[in-house]
Amino acid sequence: MTVDERLLEERPAEAIAEAAEAAFPKGEWPGRKHVLDLDDFSTINNTFGHQAGDAALCAVARILETNLRALDVPARYGGDEFVVLLPECAMDQGLATARRLVKALSAPCLIEGILSVNISASIGVAALPDHGRSSEELLRAADQAAYAAKHAGKGRVACPEDVVIALDQDPMELAAQLAHANLATVAALAAAVDAKDPYTQGHSHRVSRYAATLARAMLLPVPDLARIELAGQLHDVGKIGVPDACLTKPGKLTADEYLAIQQHPVIGERMLAEVPYLREILPAVRHHHERWDGEGYPDRLSGSQIPPDAAILAVADSFDAMTSSRTYRAALPTAEARRRILEGSGSQFSPEVVRAFEQAMAAGGITAAMPGLEGLHEVFERAG
Repeated sequence: MTVDERLLEERPAEAIAEAAEAAFPKGEWPGRKHVLDLDDFSTINNTFGHQAGDAALCAVARILETNLRALDVPARYGGDEFVVLLPECAMDQGLATARRLVKALSAPCLIEGILSVNISASIGVAALPDHGRSSEELLRAADQAAYAAKHAGKGRVACPEDVVIALDQDPMELAAQLAHANLATVAALAAAVDAKDPYTQGHSHRVSRYAATLARAMLLPVPDLARIELAGQLHDVGKIGVPDACLTKPGKLTADEYLAIQQHPVIGERMLAEVPYLREILPAVRHHHERWDGEGYPDRLSGSQIPPDAAILAVADSFDAMTSSRTYRAALPTAEARRRILEGSGSQFSPEVVRAFEQAMAAGGITAAMPGLEGLHEVFERAG
């Protein structure tokens, strides 16, 4: 069996991106990219040994070479993953190629003329510029699509449009799907927000925890809890785009500075809109500073116009703001913060969420952070 050894050499994403740029002139990158993820490949290694696994990889490489055009560029991405760059290829052609590969790989494969094994693959297909503006972004989109294909039943093809959160699916499966959605990067973004100001340290985590507690008190289903908890973790990510001078100013903000602060929900929505898995949390991120009486921002929504998730975050966010230390004052006592939340029912906050807050407080489900140890540098109260 003769297989191009370069196809079997494991290459990280960075190396594949470099190869793409080297192989194609600037601006003429491959129109499509496949990520091919072999299904249950570890079973071959565990059952027949790693030598058989290596031979199976060679068989896969041979199938790729047989079923691709001369101008297509296949490469091994990881242990059981391959990437194929398809220049001058429309989306329907790319999907057709992927389905042809799935079919070819599903046929029984003879290893070293003796052992017959079944190899199946899940393939994600992404297109430039629809699903990314660089080789790295395109690879990430195709990888997420391959994951969606695998968890939709394996041995099939998916594109980034298929990567959506199914809120009624099994909670454990939802957690696994979200974990694959670059949540390490998401966590890093949340940490970057905290790092801009020491007084915001831990804020995103606490708001996420408070919001989930409120959702449970409202008897919301488990998928809703997962979505609201994630929204709490990312609600302030737009502050990355706000000048540090506004976030860390110890005194009262000017009108212009307050307007800059008011843009952070919009910036956050714009940032997260690029991640298909996170589309379901965009309304909560954009509207968590709306008020029940319509005097909030950025869109001055009121009452039932405010997305339910955002109404929950508004209470969780405000409670943590009041019970966390700031540069210009110490944290308020929990009892005082509780009083202000109750007082704001029907004006600043949703009455339904405030009832859930009071219920959770009475049951001991919400406990404020220790004053002086962590804090949020919220600024909307300094504007007027």
